[in-house]
Amino acid sequence: MGRPDSQNVENTFSPAIESAWTDQVLHLRAIVPGVQQNELKVTLNSNQLVLEGERRRPQGWEQNAWTQLAYGKFRTSVTLPNGLDFENLNCRLHDGVLDIDIPVSEARRPRQIQVQVGTANDDQQRTISAPTH
Repeated sequence: MGRPDSQNVENTFSPAIESAWTDQVLHLRAIVPGVQQNELKVTLNSNQLVLEGERRRPQGWEQNAWTQLAYGKFRTSVTLPNGLDFENLNCRLHDGVLDIDIPVSEARRPRQIQVQVGTANDDQQRTISAPTH
């Protein structure tokens, strides 16, 4: 396979990240093909989730190789919202995908408010008056 006319420029790898919410959990997914568990570091600093690692070239591809794939060290961070249960954060690496699940804290979960039926006369009515100037 011949090289294209453009220069062989070293591309820096940066994982694609996506997220989704439910009432119970925030799902984050980072696409990290070819990154091994021992080459991946996930840290949480306050509300910053930091992903660091390296996507290495296959052995034997150091010389006379042409690729459109990106390799190299990466570091990216995601700012997380308040109201998450960071103590129960879960990370799972499988098939080149890093899945991160962070539960929503109980206090932040939606809750249904009971609606009472009745008329305003059922309870004592109060009149609020504003001071006049």
